[in-house]
Amino acid sequence: MSGVHWAWIGATRPHENTNVFQWQNGSELNFTRWRSGCPDNRKGENCVLMTIFKDRPSHWCNFKCDSNHDHVVCEKPWTNEYQTETSTNSVSYTEETYDGPCPIGWGFHSGKCYKLHNANVTGDEARHICKHEYNATMLTIHSEEEQTFIIDYIFYENGAKEAFWIGLKRRAENDTTFLWIDNQPLDYQNWGFGEPDNRFVLGPENCVIVNDMKSNFGRWCDVPCHVEFLLVCERKAKSVSGSSTASAVPSSQPRIDNSGNAEKGSASDDSDSSRAGKTLTIPKAVCTSNIWWYVLVVSLLLMIATLVTVIHMYRKKINFSNAYSSSLNFSNVSYDTRNNDYSQECVIPEPDYSEITYSAAGHKYPPNK
Repeated sequence: MSGVHWAWIGATRPHENTNVFQWQNGSELNFTRWRSGCPDNRKGENCVLMTIFKDRPSHWCNFKCDSNHDHVVCEKPWTNEYQTETSTNSVSYTEETYDGPCPIGWGFHSGKCYKLHNANVTGDEARHICKHEYNATMLTIHSEEEQTFIIDYIFYENGAKEAFWIGLKRRAENDTTFLWIDNQPLDYQNWGFGEPDNRFVLGPENCVIVNDMKSNFGRWCDVPCHVEFLLVCERKAKSVSGSSTASAVPSSQPRIDNSGNAEKGSASDDSDSSRAGKTLTIPKAVCTSNIWWYVLVVSLLLMIATLVTVIHMYRKKINFSNAYSSSLNFSNVSYDTRNNDYSQECVIPEPDYSEITYSAAGHKYPPNK
């Protein structure tokens, strides 16, 4: 952690116009570390923030309770229950109903269950919600196959309209390295164009979302941890026979057998169609057949375009020839085979010089007869 950070603590001023603060449980402050000039008596500044430094002691100051600060320091009494939770990494949860390898309402893919928390939360809250509401961790993505499944499951099957958090964070502020929530390095990444950029528009961008914007849809983007988005949690699926390679699919989607035919199945199959463990097998022959149909259609269109072009050029050539021949009209030309004389049937009058006069030195040409 670098620089200064502020974190809320549980000290408040119960009555304005006084300088008396107490803890949230009503007890008096038996220890203080006020910054110079704090607490002041300005109206509305009834809550307390503590500075957190990496290399020097912290101090307190009072602020308005609706001030925008990301961090809070929490505490919990040390009890046997807490000790059991931390030692076994488990918490007591409401009993869940399973329908296959995952609880009802979860998606299944390659041994993991996925849950969309369809409410906006901050990046700082996300880890706590996954752990304490779903007994899960934040989503981690380790392959292109898993990325594709998540996009289909969250945006299309669940109809999510916003971006969602994944369990990826910057290792430290201003660090270019990102780590998964379990401190594992990236073995797959799907950043959007120009990401991660850490622009600091709303603060340091240390958390990561899967984008819902058209320009970078489905790709990753680093954002400040205090903004709010949807959340996806994950946990290991229960071991169910035949479910290791199954994926959740919409209940209205038929199965496709190895011959490429869609099967509606029996009534019992239909009732189980929404099970998380249902298998969707798409044979390679279906994909190959589609490719050949595409090649055939494109080839046919190219042949038609070529034929139309040839016909157009041929007609243009004929029209040009007709226009050229019609412009050369020799109907008025006769040929005399006796003296090889070509003459047009037109009369060229002989010149008449009778009216031409020329005056030079008083003479007139021609002379009068």
